[in-house]
Amino acid sequence: MEKIKLIALDMDGTTLQSDNTISDIDLKAINKAKEMGILIVPSTGRSLNVIPKEIIDLPVKYAITKNGSIIHDVENNKECYHEFIDKELALAIIKRLESMDVFLAADINGERVTSGKNLENAKNTYKNLHFDNRLVVDSLYDHIKSDHDHVIDKISILVADEDIRREILFEQRNYIDLNIMQTSPISIEINNRLASKGNALKWLANHLNLKKENIAAIGDSDNDLIMLCYAGYSFAMTNGTRYARETADEITLSNDENGVAFAIEKILTRNSQY
Repeated sequence: MEKIKLIALDMDGTTLQSDNTISDIDLKAINKAKEMGILIVPSTGRSLNVIPKEIIDLPVKYAITKNGSIIHDVENNKECYHEFIDKELALAIIKRLESMDVFLAADINGERVTSGKNLENAKNTYKNLHFDNRLVVDSLYDHIKSDHDHVIDKISILVADEDIRREILFEQRNYIDLNIMQTSPISIEINNRLASKGNALKWLANHLNLKKENIAAIGDSDNDLIMLCYAGYSFAMTNGTRYARETADEITLSNDENGVAFAIEKILTRNSQY
């Protein structure tokens, strides 16, 4: 066995409580791990600018964002890894999605761009989500088609209807170069098929000359599965999906019960034995 030198931390449903805050107990445990020389790497579907300030201010050196599409060298304010969606593939799947009763957005050139279709309905349905600071366009398809220089990192879909959600997930059969995954009970996200938290974590480990045995990961959702598989020591939250709980080495407490702190204490105890 080798000591854990890096902890990859999912944010939503893991480090963040249900009210989108970080508990003092979890934050204290994260700080303790950092003070003991362990590299803390946020690994999230979020963009860098919406990772909680408490985490960025640790400070962190690296962050994996947009489900593994990008690795940020935070210290030097640059990207060191980037897997984006082919523009023609993005246009094909967005054309299909715009015919459905869903709320649709995409991360384009580092900006969140939202389709105006169903926007007001989404605001009323998903009241706990933030829809500010977005560029709103009539059609994502037309917006992307209008500019050859668009770089698409991620497509996000909010859909309450289970049948429509299942139909979108079944589209994976038709788009083998995309990764279509459910990331919460109401959300589906689409990335380049090579873009995953696990692939990004593997790249970062190689970049830092770390073995997988030096890596721990904590997550809760299906977009964490490859990360949990890659890590030498992995935890799924009690509130995690069935697949996340079956994949991880251990189950920790829920995100509302300081599950991250519980997992980190286990990691530190394990390190003390080697």
